[in-house]
Amino acid sequence: MFGFTRAGGTVCSNVQIHTPLHGERGVFISKPAWTESSSALAHIPASLVITADTAARSDIVDRCCKLLGEHVANDAVYLALFLLTEKAVGDASQWKWYLDALPHSPINALDFEESDMAALSGTPLGLAAEAKLKQLQRHYVGIAPALERWKEAHKLDSTVSFDMYKWAHAIVLSRSISLQSCENASSYGTCDRALLPFLDMFNHSAHPTAFWTVNDDKSITICAASTSDDPPTCSDDPQLVELCFYYGDKPNTEWVYEYGFLPNENAHDAWPLFVELQGSTDFKELKQLWLQELELLPRIMLPDPATAGAKQGLPFDSLLVLCLAVVDDTCEEFGCKVGRVELDPPYFSVNGRLIDDPEALIRVPGLASRALRGCASLLEKQSLAMHDASQLPGLKSVTVKRDTLMEIEKKWQKDWEERHVFEIDMPEDDSVTPEALHDKYPKWMGTFPFPYMNGVLHLGHAFSVSKIEFATGWERLKGKRALFPFGFHVTGMPIKAAADKIARELEMFGPEFVVPEDDGAALESKLEDMSVGDTPKAGGNFRGKKSKVEAKTGNKKYQFQIMQDQGMSNAEIAKFANAEHWLKHYPPIAINDLKAMGCKIDWRRSFLTTDYNPYYDSFARWQFTRLREMGKIKFGKRYTIWSAKDGQPCMDHDRQSGEGVGPQEYTCIKMQVLSWSADAEQIVAATPELAGKKVFLVAATLRPETMYGQTNCFIGTKLEYGFFQSAASDEVYVITERAARNMSFQSLSPVDGQTSKLASISGQAIVGTKVKAPLSCYSDGVYMLPMENVLATKGTGVVTSVPSDSPDDYAALRDLKKKVDFYGIKPEWVEGFEPVPVITTEAYGDMTAPALCQELKINSQKDRDQLAKAKEIAYKEGFYNGVMSVGEFKGQSVQEAKPKVRELLINSGEGFAYAEPENLVMSRSGDECVVSLCDQWYFDYGEASWKALAEECLAAMETFDDETRHQFQLKLDWLHQWACVRTYGLGSKVPWDPSYLIESLSDSTIYMSYYTVAHLLHRSLDGSSTGPLGIQPQDMDNAAWDYVLQGKELPAGHSKSQELAMLRRSFLYWYPVDIRSSGKDLIQNHLTFFIYIHTAMFPKQEWPRSVRINGHLMLNGEKMSKSTGNTLSLRESCDLYGADATRLSLADAGDSVEDANFEESTANAAILHLFTLMEWITEAQKALCQSETSPDSTVKVDDIKLRPASSPLTVVDQVFDAEMDALTLSTGAEYEKTMYRDALKSGFYEFIKGREWYVNVTADSGMHPTLLRKYINRQVIQLCPITPHWAEHIWKTVMGNADSIMDARWPTDLPAEPDYSLLAVGDYIRKTVRSARDAEAKLRSKKKKSKGGAASEVDLSKPRAIDIFVAYEFPEWQEEVIAALKANYNAESGKFDDKQVLSTLGASGMLKNKKVMPFAQEIKKRVVLTGTKAFDRAVAFKEVELLNELAAYLKRTLEFDAVNIIDLSSSKDLRDDQAKAAEVAVPGEPSFLIYNI
Repeated sequence: MFGFTRAGGTVCSNVQIHTPLHGERGVFISKPAWTESSSALAHIPASLVITADTAARSDIVDRCCKLLGEHVANDAVYLALFLLTEKAVGDASQWKWYLDALPHSPINALDFEESDMAALSGTPLGLAAEAKLKQLQRHYVGIAPALERWKEAHKLDSTVSFDMYKWAHAIVLSRSISLQSCENASSYGTCDRALLPFLDMFNHSAHPTAFWTVNDDKSITICAASTSDDPPTCSDDPQLVELCFYYGDKPNTEWVYEYGFLPNENAHDAWPLFVELQGSTDFKELKQLWLQELELLPRIMLPDPATAGAKQGLPFDSLLVLCLAVVDDTCEEFGCKVGRVELDPPYFSVNGRLIDDPEALIRVPGLASRALRGCASLLEKQSLAMHDASQLPGLKSVTVKRDTLMEIEKKWQKDWEERHVFEIDMPEDDSVTPEALHDKYPKWMGTFPFPYMNGVLHLGHAFSVSKIEFATGWERLKGKRALFPFGFHVTGMPIKAAADKIARELEMFGPEFVVPEDDGAALESKLEDMSVGDTPKAGGNFRGKKSKVEAKTGNKKYQFQIMQDQGMSNAEIAKFANAEHWLKHYPPIAINDLKAMGCKIDWRRSFLTTDYNPYYDSFARWQFTRLREMGKIKFGKRYTIWSAKDGQPCMDHDRQSGEGVGPQEYTCIKMQVLSWSADAEQIVAATPELAGKKVFLVAATLRPETMYGQTNCFIGTKLEYGFFQSAASDEVYVITERAARNMSFQSLSPVDGQTSKLASISGQAIVGTKVKAPLSCYSDGVYMLPMENVLATKGTGVVTSVPSDSPDDYAALRDLKKKVDFYGIKPEWVEGFEPVPVITTEAYGDMTAPALCQELKINSQKDRDQLAKAKEIAYKEGFYNGVMSVGEFKGQSVQEAKPKVRELLINSGEGFAYAEPENLVMSRSGDECVVSLCDQWYFDYGEASWKALAEECLAAMETFDDETRHQFQLKLDWLHQWACVRTYGLGSKVPWDPSYLIESLSDSTIYMSYYTVAHLLHRSLDGSSTGPLGIQPQDMDNAAWDYVLQGKELPAGHSKSQELAMLRRSFLYWYPVDIRSSGKDLIQNHLTFFIYIHTAMFPKQEWPRSVRINGHLMLNGEKMSKSTGNTLSLRESCDLYGADATRLSLADAGDSVEDANFEESTANAAILHLFTLMEWITEAQKALCQSETSPDSTVKVDDIKLRPASSPLTVVDQVFDAEMDALTLSTGAEYEKTMYRDALKSGFYEFIKGREWYVNVTADSGMHPTLLRKYINRQVIQLCPITPHWAEHIWKTVMGNADSIMDARWPTDLPAEPDYSLLAVGDYIRKTVRSARDAEAKLRSKKKKSKGGAASEVDLSKPRAIDIFVAYEFPEWQEEVIAALKANYNAESGKFDDKQVLSTLGASGMLKNKKVMPFAQEIKKRVVLTGTKAFDRAVAFKEVELLNELAAYLKRTLEFDAVNIIDLSSSKDLRDDQAKAAEVAVPGEPSFLIYNI
C-alpha cells in the first residue's frame, strides 16, 4: 500500500513502513530526523482522501444510500458501501492495492467470534455488538437487490454479501478518522469520517509523535509532534521512532468496541453501569424489545468524578434507560395490560410492537423523578449527585402534539366530505364539442389498481395509493380538474375459497370453532383432501414450503384463526361462510381507512366487480363479447398452469406462490432400454405388468438440437422413479412421480388426470442400464450413469448427456472417468464415449463445454457456481451464434435447426412434447399445480399485429424511468396466450358460455373507462342504488356500451339515448387515463394486459398516457410479514401517527422501482416537525397582522421580529427571496416527475432550513413582512399535496383565507430559472461564517506549543475581535491556471485536453506549486456543473458592502466582541500580523485574524 500511496501522489520524507520482530506493523522515522524535523513529514493529496463525497460519485453507492434514506446513510455508511463495491469490482478498481492491504478480519465488535459473543452475552459490549449487527442486517436487506442488479449490469463475478458489508463497516469503524477534529476541516464541508491510505497505517498512542492537518486544497499534511522526551521506538531498532497519533478521549468500552483492545493508558470519562430492568417476565421482554428498537443498552453512563466532576448529570439516553428500568406493570400512566398485551399508544403499538420515540416515555408525568428515586441506592454507591427531573426539557409530549394534529385532520376530513370537495365532474359547457372539452377545461385522471377485498388495506397499499394521491393534489394546484376514482376487486378464487374454508370449519368444529386436541393432525389431513371445486382431486398432492399466503397470515392453520386475530367474534366469523358477506364487510372498511388518510377520492364512482354489481357485470361481459368478435379471444388446446384440486386453470391471482410463473415446454426424448442393469433386471422380472412392453427412460430437454452428441444418460441415484403406463398401451415410461403427474394432464397417460404406476425403482438400481439414444452417433447404445445433482423438481429426473455442449455433462463425465471405482461403475460404461462435435461457434469452436470448463477453471461437478455461469454462456453462445456441424441440418444456424430437430424427433416417434411449470406454483387451495393441455378460452397475447400495437402504445407512454420501460419491453417479448376463464370463484359469466366465469386479471384491464361513467349509472358499490340519470342495468346492453365507450351509433329509438349521450360526453372528457400507478409486480400481468386491451378497444388518442411503477414497501428496513410481526395496516398507522405524518413518511419512503422503506421513526419525527412548524407559523401570522396595522413600525411577537413593512429589501432579503424561488422551482419539477421524496426534501426540509437561516441572519433588524408572508404561503402550498389537513388548517384557520387550500394554485410569480447570482451571495455568507468559525476552532485546537514556535497569544476566554480581510484581485498563478484550462476546453464535447493543460502549466513552471493541480481540478468540476461561466470567477456583488451589512449578525453569531471588515483595496497601513493574515484572501474567500482586545 505504501507504494500505492506514493504512486497516488503521497510525498514522504524519511518515513518508512516497518514490521518489527514482534510483528506489529507501523510507520517509522529515524530518531534524528524526527527530533530535527521542522517541516512536514508527509503530504497526502486530496485525491487519496476517501470521504462520503468521494463515495457518492459512485452511482451504485449513491443509489443504495438513497434507498436507506438520509437518516440512515451517514458518512460511515457511504464509506462502507464504497469499500464493498470497490472490492466487488476487483482488479478493475483503482483502489485495489489499498483494498488488498486492508485486514481481512478487523478485530473489533463486528468481527467477534460466536464464542466471544457467548462470553459477552448480556454485557454492554455484547449487547452493543448485537444491536449494531441487527442494524447492519436491516440495511443490507434494503440494498441487496440493487447491489445484485448492479453486479449483473457490470457482469461482475465477485461475491457481494452481508459478510462483506459487515467487513466494510468494521474497516470504517476501526480505521476511519474524523476530519472535523482537525484544523481547517471546513474545506471538507460537512464530511466528517474519512479513510486515508497511508495515514491509517499509523498506530495510536496516548503520547503522540505526529499530528495531521487539512490544507486549503483538502490535502493532508503530517507533522512531527514533540510530546515526549521518550518517544515510542521500534522493538528491534531503537533508532526508529514510531509515528503515532493521539487516540482521543474515549471510554474504555468504546475503545474496545471500535478497535478490539484496550490501551494501557486510558483515562475514564464515564463508568458504564448495568441496570436491571424491573417488572414481570413479560414486561421485561417488552422493555428489552424497546431497547433493541432504540439501539440502546440496558446501562447508564455515570460521569467519572475524577474527570467530569460530581455535578454533571446523566446523558439523555441514560435517563431514558433509568425511566424504562423502573416502570412496572401497575404504572397507571403507562396504561398497560400485560398478559395478552394491550398497551395504549403512543408508548407501544396495539400489537405490542414498540415505538422508537424516547420522549414519549420520558415525559410521562412524574416518571423521570420516580426513575431517579428507584435507582437512588445504585447512584449513592457511586457518590454522584444527579439532576432533578424538573430539569428535563419542558416540551409538550408527542402524544399531545399528535392528538392536536389528529383533531385538525378529523375536522377537515368532515368539512371536505360535507362540501363534496373531491367529487369532480366534467364542465357543463355545451358550446364546446365533447372531443375538445378538456382543451378548454384541463383535466387529469389518475388511477391505482383496485385492491382485492379479502382483508384490510395495509401500508403497502397506502404506499402505492399515495403516488396517485400526491399527484392528484399537484394537478389540482396546476388548475386542472383532477379526478382520483377508486374501485374494489372481488373477482376470482380467494374470497370464495376462504368462505368455503369457513363453511367447512364450521361443519368440523362447530360455531365456537373448538379444535379437538387429540386429532388435530387428522383434521388437517381432512382439510387438505377436501376439494375447493367440484372436480375430484387427481394424482398426488405435493405441498410446498412456506407460501406467500402463509407469510401474510402468520402461519395460521385455519381460516377462522386468521379472522380471530383481526379481533372478530366467532359469531361474526360464521357470517363469512357466505362469500357475499366478504363483499359487504371489507369494502366499507377500506373506504373509511382511505378517508382517514385524507385521500382525494371521488367515492361516487366506486364499485365492486363481478355480477354482484349488474352495471359492472354488463360492462365486463360487453368487452369480452367484442374482444372475441375481434379475434383477440380464441379457443383451443394450449398449455396452462392447472390446479387439479380446483379443476381449473390457476392464474396469477389464484396462487399462494408462483405468481408470474408460466409453462416451460420441453422435448421429451424416448430412450428405449436395450439391456437392464442386474438390479433393474430383477425388478422388471418381478413385475408381470411389464411383460411384452417396450420400456423407455424418458429425458426432458430444452436443447433437442444437441441430441446428436449424446454419450450417455444420467440418473439421480438418490431419487425414486416409477414405471408408468403411457397413453400407448405397449409403451412404459421410467420417470419421476412428479413428471408422471404433469404428463397425465397432457394426454400422455391412459386416463386424463390420473397416473398408472406399474412399479417403483430407485435411481441407483438403474445405473448401468443400456439405452438407445435417438440421433446419437453412438448408435449401439449408451449407458445410464450416476449424477450427483439431478433434481426431482425439474424435468423427468432423467438427464441426457451432451458433453460437447453442456458444461455440467462434461464435468460429470470427466469425474466418472477419473474415479470409476469411487462411483461404482464399470470402465466400459465410459471408455470410448468421447464428446462429439455438434455445434460450432466462433468463440469456442466445436467443443464449447470443454473450452468453458478450462477457461473458468472448473475442476469437478462440485464447482456449482462456475458451472452455472458456464451453462448460461454455453446456451447463449450456442443458440445465438452457433451453427450445426452434424446431422440433417448441418450448416444451418441453431436458431433455424432447433425447431426442425424437435419436429423430426416427434414425427419419428422418438420424442414428444411435454410441459411443466417453470417453478413451483401453489394454488390458494394448497395444491401444487401442474401444466395441463386442455381446451380453453384464452387471450391471444403475443400475436404479431396485436403485439405491434402494444409496443407502439408503450413507446408513446411516459414511464418515468428507463427500468420500467425495460421491464415492459421484456414482458411484451415473451407474453403469449393467457387463459381468461375459470369455473370456480366469483366473477361475471362468460357471455357465450355461462358455465365459465371471466378470470380475475381479464375483467380488470379497461375498467378505468368505467370510472368515467360509474357515478352516473349507480351510487352504491353493488349498483343497487340507481344513479341520477335513472339508467337501469338492463339499459346497458352491448349497443349502449358500444356507443358510450367506442362512439358507435345507437340503434334508432333507443329509450335512453339522451342519458347515454351524457355518459358518452363524460367518457370523452375524462379519457384517456393520464397516469396509472402500481407496484412493480403487476408489470408481468395486469399492466401489460392493460396496454394490450386498450389498443384493441380504443383509438390511439384514448390509449393510456403514462404508467408509474413503484417498488414494494418495507417497514423499518424489513419486509412486511405477519409471520414475523413486522406489519402495519393503514388504519393502524393513521391511529398511531395521524394521517399527515403517515402521508409524509410515505412520501419520504422512496419513489423508484427499488423497494422503499417506511420508517416509524420518520413518522414520529413528522409529528414534531409539523406541530413545531404550525406553532411557528401561527405566531408569525400574528406578527404579520400587527405589521399590517403598523406598516412603519417594528413588530415583535414572542420570537418573531419584523421590521417595518415599508423598509426596502436588503441583500439578505433578496438572497432569501431567491432561495425560496429556487426551492419552489425545484419542488414543482419534482412533483411533475412524481418524485415525492425529492419534492419533500426541497419543499419542506430545505425550505425550513432556509427560513431558519433567514431568521437567524435578520435577528437584529427583523424579517421583512413581505418575505415572511411569501414564505408562509409557499410553504403551505408546497406541502399541500402531501399533508393536506395541516395545509388546510394553516391556509384557512391561521392565514384566514376564505377559499379552501384545495382550490389554491401553484405560484405564478416564479422566475423562469433561479437567480444564481443571488444564490451565490447566500453561499458566500454561509461559507464566510463557517470559515470564521474554523479559524477560531484552529486556535482552540492549539493547546500546546508547536516545534520551535511560540504559544498562541490569543486567550479565547477573554474579549476578542476578528478582522475579516476582503481581497479585490486573485493571485496571479490562479489566473494562469484558469487561462490554461480555458484555452484547452472544448465547449461542444464538454471535455478538457488534459495533456495539453499539463504541458502548458509545466512549460511555465507552474506544476512546482503544490496548490496548482488541486485548484485546477476544482475549476474543472465547476465547469462540468455550471458550464463555461465557471471560468469567470469575478464576484458579482460588493463583498465589503455585504459584510458591513452583516456585521451585527456576524458579531452575534460568531460571538465576537468586535468584527472589523477590512477592504484590502484601500487599507494599506496594516500591522504585521494583519498583513500576514491578509495574504491568503482572494475575491469571494476572505481571510481572518482573531486577537484579544
